[in-house]
Formats: sequence, structure tokens, C-alpha cells
Amino acid sequence: MTKTINLNGIKNSFNITIVKLVFFSTLSFSFACGSTEIADSKDVNQSKIHQYYSISYDASEGNEYDIFAQFRFGGNKGTTLKLSEPSQISVNNIKMKEEQSSFRGCFYKLAIKDSNTFNFKFTDTENKIYSNSVVVNSIEIVKIEKLYAEKNQKIYWQGKSLENKEEVIAIIEDNDNNKVEVSTDIIGSNYISLNAEDMEELVAGSGQIYMIRKYYSSLQEVADDGGSVDTEYISMKMPIEIISNKTKSDKDEEDDKASKDSVVDIDNEYNEDNEN
Repeated sequence: MTKTINLNGIKNSFNITIVKLVFFSTLSFSFACGSTEIADSKDVNQSKIHQYYSISYDASEGNEYDIFAQFRFGGNKGTTLKLSEPSQISVNNIKMKEEQSSFRGCFYKLAIKDSNTFNFKFTDTENKIYSNSVVVNSIEIVKIEKLYAEKNQKIYWQGKSLENKEEVIAIIEDNDNNKVEVSTDIIGSNYISLNAEDMEELVAGSGQIYMIRKYYSSLQEVADDGGSVDTEYISMKMPIEIISNKTKSDKDEEDDKASKDSVVDIDNEYNEDNEN
């Protein structure tokens, strides 16, 4: 079940999505529209190389930042490039490792600890250097023990207030695989507002909450075909108790009724088609 609500106003800009049992591969989707073909960068016009960088950090998984880089010819969905000498890509003066796959083409990866500031230095085959830096802002939820599904409330975070080109997403999961996602991009904010109607699918019992802080921007030093960078910082997953009048059995009854209603609708449509 999926329910999406958009709230936009002068002072508030929230996107709320409620998802039940939705599983998908983000990376597969991200690269599905781009070419997976591979070419040597020495064989293309160096001024037409597109740069893309990504940094991801999950506080629940350890203390490493996972860094990804990819170069394309023919725009941001064009042929992926294997960097030919003397071309190379480094982060904080550490050379990135080349990898290839049938799903992503050629790309470069690196893991770095104990630093949230990153300088990407790309050198093309003509020894022209493009230098771009980015800072990954952290985020952690101010401790809460209980979440009241029938009440409006604010969830605060520790870390910098929201900056330009950033977005924060709060994710709440109950013990029945229901998920609530609420996001904000209000500059200067340090909390997310939850309304009771946002959480109507959550059932009483144990659950968890965490936040994702995202950033996206165009690169400053680029060739003619440009480039972009995005970052993602995932907070620690915090266990909570969800206080709700709706129990798991109530939710199961609602789902059963919805399923039966759906079958009836299909039967009615089938009968109407046969009559016509």
C-alpha cells in the first residue's frame, strides 16, 4: 500500500510517503536509464567528459564514507569511461579504484574514514585538472522513546540546521512492515513536523526511526558537459515505542477488507465486460 501527501506553503514544504512492503534496488533504478557501455577516455573529446560523484555514510554500519565516481561521454546518461593514462581520479589525494559491472559500466570507488570533507581531483588525458570539494553534514535524532501516532509532534535532530540544496527525510518503521517517510527542505530548520494523519498506517508496538540527510549540487570545475555531486548521511536507527489505537490485528482486518473489496471490483468489471 502506498499513500503520498504533499504539503507546500510559504513556511512549510513537506513530502510525506507511507509505504507498506515496498522493496526495490535504488542503484539498479538509478543506472537503468544510463548507458552501461564502456569506452576508453583517450578516444573521446576531453572537453565532453561528464563527471558524477556520490558519497554515502550509514552511521549504523560503521565509520566509513563510501565514495563513487563515474565519467561519461555524451551527457549524464552517455557511455561510461575507463580513464586512460595519465587520466585519473583521486579523493583527498587517494587514488580511486576502478571497477566494472554489467549494470553500471565502468566506475570508481573508495572508502574513507574519519573525514567529512572531500576533494575530488580529476585529471584528463591532456593533464587538465578539475578540482571539486564537498562537505557531508551529519545528522542524528534527538533521543525520543515514544512516538504518538494520533498526535502532532516535532522530531528534532542534532547537527547543523538545513542548508541550501539539502533535504532531510525522517523514516519511521513499525513491527508490521509499515513505513512512514516525511521530508523537508526548509532552509534553517532543525526539525521535522509529523501530523497524526501522516502516521495513520502505523500500528502499536515496537518500531524504529532514523533520518537521512541529502545534498545535491552541480560541480564548480567541469568540462563542457558539466557534472554533479550528491551526498547522503544516514543516522543511527533509534528504537522507539509506537503508541497507537491501531493494533496489528486491526490493520490485518483492514487489509483483508481492502483485498476482498478489490476482488469484488474486479469481478464486477469482468461481468460488465461480458454483458457488453
